[in-house]
Amino acid sequence: MIPGPLVAPRAAVAREPRPGIVVRVLAVSCFVLAGVGAWGWLTAWSPVGLDRWEVFETSSTMTLDPGTYVVYEEFDGASGPTTRQPLTVLVRSIAGREIDVTPLLEPPADAGSPPAADDPDAIDPDPYRTPWHEGRASAWFRIDRTGTYTVTAFASESATNALDYNELLRSFVAVAPLGEPGPLGTSLGLLLVVFVPLAAGFALLALARMRWPRSRSAARRA
Repeated sequence: MIPGPLVAPRAAVAREPRPGIVVRVLAVSCFVLAGVGAWGWLTAWSPVGLDRWEVFETSSTMTLDPGTYVVYEEFDGASGPTTRQPLTVLVRSIAGREIDVTPLLEPPADAGSPPAADDPDAIDPDPYRTPWHEGRASAWFRIDRTGTYTVTAFASESATNALDYNELLRSFVAVAPLGEPGPLGTSLGLLLVVFVPLAAGFALLALARMRWPRSRSAARRA
């Protein structure tokens, strides 16, 4: 009788429990969601991509499509109460046609009163604040045809004299279509769409490693 080949029995492969797999998949989904949120915040919701220029440059020429646009003033403290005088905004087409501009701010009556909106029932864009930009709406205008327009924004002489050179260097003008940046285009929005899912992903991953640790062989195969 010829004995058959001696083969050592194969050890049973330890499979990861189904709850551990589900939790790890949810963690990866949270990381993907955070990445998508970061991309959306940078490209669509935040003021990062707005057309802007320094106050010293006075004006900027840009191509605009039909619609309503808001002119923002960006400086430290713009999103809160401030006594800083609003800018004067003028808009002209490349042919020299003057576009109607509606101011949204009034000069403060005294040092203790914040600027007030001229017609808050019509258009009243919210201020925004991110780690990189802080702005308040200064005026709005409407374009009825696609074309090239020059937006001019300048401070009054009294306002310029009241500001020091460093403040002016940190001041910008930005133009955005009405509705941009959106409600998520703030530091709070960045927290909600990026850091909350990111933190949830790390928390789920830590839970999975603690409750359902993966064997070394499974980790090597992964």
